[in-house]
Amino acid sequence: MSGNDQQIVLSVRGDAQRAVAPDQASLSCAISMLADTKDEARAGAATSLDELTAALAQLGGRPLTPETARAALAWSAYSVQAHPDHAHNRHTGEHGPTGRHWATVQLQILVRDFGLVTRVEAMLGRIELAELSWVNWTVDDDNAAWALVRADAIHAALAKGRDYAAALGGSVTAVQQIADGGLLDGTQALEHHHRSKATALAMGGGGEGIALDPVPQIVSAVIEARLAAAIPGVSPS
Repeated sequence: MSGNDQQIVLSVRGDAQRAVAPDQASLSCAISMLADTKDEARAGAATSLDELTAALAQLGGRPLTPETARAALAWSAYSVQAHPDHAHNRHTGEHGPTGRHWATVQLQILVRDFGLVTRVEAMLGRIELAELSWVNWTVDDDNAAWALVRADAIHAALAKGRDYAAALGGSVTAVQQIADGGLLDGTQALEHHHRSKATALAMGGGGEGIALDPVPQIVSAVIEARLAAAIPGVSPS
C-alpha cells in the first residue's frame, strides 16, 4: 500500500448452499379408535399401540431415548387424547355429540436406515387403526456439509469484497470480522432466518400417496464480513 492509498472498510454478505442427502426420516402417524365408551376407546387404542410397537421391535426398533436418538429405528408415543365423537344430524341439522368416544395416540417413528422405510410403511398398512400422516426428512446438526457450506459462504463474501475493491482500483488487505448474518449490524433477531438452515429440495407431503423416497436437503449458510481494503490514488482525509 502506497502513501497515497486510503484504507477503507467493506461490509459484505456471503451466502451459499449445497444439496445433500438427509440423515433421518421422521414418520408421523396416529392410532385412532372409536368406541361406545371412553374406556373402550382407550383400551382399543392401547392394544393397537402394543401391536405397532411390537412390530417395530421386530424390525430392530427401540423406544426413543437420549441413547437411541440416532438408532437405525426408534419410536415415541408422545400424545394420548380422548374426546367425544361429534357428527352432523341430518334430521335436525345440528352438529353435536353422538354418545361415542375417540381415543387417539400420536406417534413419531424415526428412521435412519432408509432401507427400513418401506418396511415400516408396510407394517403400518397391516395395522387397521394406524395411519401415516406425514414424512419429514432432516439433516443432522453435525453433518459434514455444514462446515463445507459455511466455508463456501465465507469464500463468497471474500470474492464479493475483492470485486468491490477491484472496482475501486484497489485490493482487500485484511479480514476484520466474520459473523453470522445479522450479527454485525445489530439485527440478530430480524435476520435469524438468514443464517444456517436446512430445507427440503422438494416438499414432502401428507395424506394419500405419501412419497417415501429420501428427499434431498438444501443446507445453506449466510455470513457477514468486514474487510479492510486499500484504494490507491486517494489522499487521506
